[in-house]
Amino acid sequence: MRKLILMVGLFLSACNSHPDITRVQKGMTSEQVTAIMGKPTNKQDLDGIIWLRYGDNQVVVLENGIVVNVVSDAMAVDDSIKKLLDTN
Repeated sequence: MRKLILMVGLFLSACNSHPDITRVQKGMTSEQVTAIMGKPTNKQDLDGIIWLRYGDNQVVVLENGIVVNVVSDAMAVDDSIKKLLDTN
């Protein structure tokens, strides 16, 4: 019984793991991104540029349905921009 409980716990934790954004590459279609990453946490359309956010820290940017940028650590980018703005 303990083995069964342990196996179910391991299976459920694997299902909840974060998708691997490093597999997303520039030039991929939105369908390919969804197949790898699943449904985004948030989706924004800014004048035809689609921003797909996964969790709190990962972003995929699409233009005309094609990946143009992948940000694996959006928090670090936000911090860098804030520092740049503070120095000016």
